[in-house]
Amino acid sequence: MLFSFALIFLAGLPCGKIVLSTAVLAILITAPLGAIGIDRTYSRLLLKTAAADNSTERGLTQQSL
Repeated sequence: MLFSFALIFLAGLPCGKIVLSTAVLAILITAPLGAIGIDRTYSRLLLKTAAADNSTERGLTQQSL
């Protein structure tokens, strides 16, 4: 059993190019969709507070406070 698995792993899968092509297409399709989704929803999902506005205006970060 282990030997047959190692043989397949070393020889590669016959459908390897299809798997690779599918993975690349999935990334090419979902990355722009995710970027569009983030761009359209960040203002509704992230809230600014007055303290955060004041600290960024003075050039301070959360770590330096």
